[in-house]
Amino acid sequence: MRCNNKDSVSFRVLLLILLSFWITTSANAMGSTASDIIGNNLCILVDNLTGSTAKAIGVLAMILLAFGIMTGKVNAWTAMSTIIGIFVLFGVSNLLLYISGTSTTGCI
Repeated sequence: MRCNNKDSVSFRVLLLILLSFWITTSANAMGSTASDIIGNNLCILVDNLTGSTAKAIGVLAMILLAFGIMTGKVNAWTAMSTIIGIFVLFGVSNLLLYISGTSTTGCI
């Protein structure tokens, strides 16, 4: 099985991202005394992905998709899958609370 140049580039980019994440988390682990460093970093990521800036970007994306559908530039199925993805991203915390049946504070 041969890999073309496009697959090789995407694999290298993914590897670079994973290595940079590993280096930053290990550097935090060496200098910190917190008990759950990875969990704290993931909570920061979740806060960034579901914060007010992310919600504003999601609303703008839905507006642009609506204009794209009206002008015929965007396929309706592509727009619907994007909108469903936005709803899942912002609704997953409520879904997890419903499934687990417990209330949590701070990070999901």
